[in-house]
Amino acid sequence: MHTAIEIEIAEEIIIDCAEAEQESNGGYPNLQDSRFWAMLNCYTNYPDAAKLIEEEFGSGRVKELVREGYMKAQDKLDNENELEDLRLQKAAISNLQELLDYLITEARELPHLDHDFRDNSMFEDWSSDIPTFGGDEPRDTSETWSWDETHVLVGSCAGDLEIVPRNETIYCHRCDTPLNPDKTVWLNQNSQTLLYEFLGCEDCAAALGLP
Repeated sequence: MHTAIEIEIAEEIIIDCAEAEQESNGGYPNLQDSRFWAMLNCYTNYPDAAKLIEEEFGSGRVKELVREGYMKAQDKLDNENELEDLRLQKAAISNLQELLDYLITEARELPHLDHDFRDNSMFEDWSSDIPTFGGDEPRDTSETWSWDETHVLVGSCAGDLEIVPRNETIYCHRCDTPLNPDKTVWLNQNSQTLLYEFLGCEDCAAALGLP
């Protein structure tokens, strides 16, 4: 008879060896292949651990533990393949629509991946890592993830992202108040050393003594 701690350690060794072997061979051969089992016996601690578990519970338990480690490794390999597909998609993004399609795909795929991979979004920081495609940065970027010269990508999360036309309020460059487009003027102030030119409101124009 073996102690509970000895059994626990032996089980962990079997699982770890099976996981390591499956990772090292990239998913081949499969669990039914005799070469996989032969390679397991090359691990230093595996034969003794397998013998201990077989003595306690029979060979069926050894196979269960090997399969558990095998599947852990296979899940990681599958996750890595999913992420590689996402990386290729990211590299090809060239406009807002493609970005929107990508983010929707990522939001759908990542929750099904292993926890370690789910935390490794292709856009690690949604506030700064998402590309933009020309045009000035919107004045108000709350819930705005990307933009081009004519449209912005907005939404509170990946689940409600949409592309909408730019519809920005123009602000006075001097006092920062919203401007009436019909009464917006370019203000110029000349002096011996400076030239100011900016969009401004009528009050600022008057304050500067400008027409």
